[in-house]
Amino acid sequence: MVLDLIIKIIFSIVDLLKGTIIFTVPTFVLVLVSSYVRKRIAERFKLNWFLSAAVITYILLFTIILVFYFLPFASSLLETQIGTIPQPFADSFLEMAASTLFVLIRTILVVAVLTLLVLPLEFVGVFLFEKFEEKWPKKGYLNVLLTTFLMVLITAVIVLFIIPWSWIGVFFLIFFSL
Repeated sequence: MVLDLIIKIIFSIVDLLKGTIIFTVPTFVLVLVSSYVRKRIAERFKLNWFLSAAVITYILLFTIILVFYFLPFASSLLETQIGTIPQPFADSFLEMAASTLFVLIRTILVVAVLTLLVLPLEFVGVFLFEKFEEKWPKKGYLNVLLTTFLMVLITAVIVLFIIPWSWIGVFFLIFFSL
């Protein structure tokens, strides 16, 4: 009885770490690209770290959300089996333009909220990175990878165990808000 519980806990932790590794790799690539772009934007526009990180986070989330919105729409345009929509039911150009404008305005507002949700995690990540840089000063990319792994793990623990309904709220915010 107790042994089964211990085995389930061990395998759950192993599965959590496997999932963390899977999400760490693309997140690490995004962190490397966005940190480079953040430095360039900070130099060009004379922004401090907070503003440049907020701008880059906003741009990155805006791009990801637009892909989530318009990828199903774009794939539906490739369907040839549907045929043409009868004229009384077809949207006019003005209706399609208004709908697209509404989606863009909604996306701008939703991404602003998501940016505010992600920035505290970035603060913790920067704190961890600075601590790793003090401990191991010559291991630049390894420190970034370790920080990314720990932040994905912290985010997974928060989303899965502390606030398990948060991912449903974010999903609703992205697709069904306003």
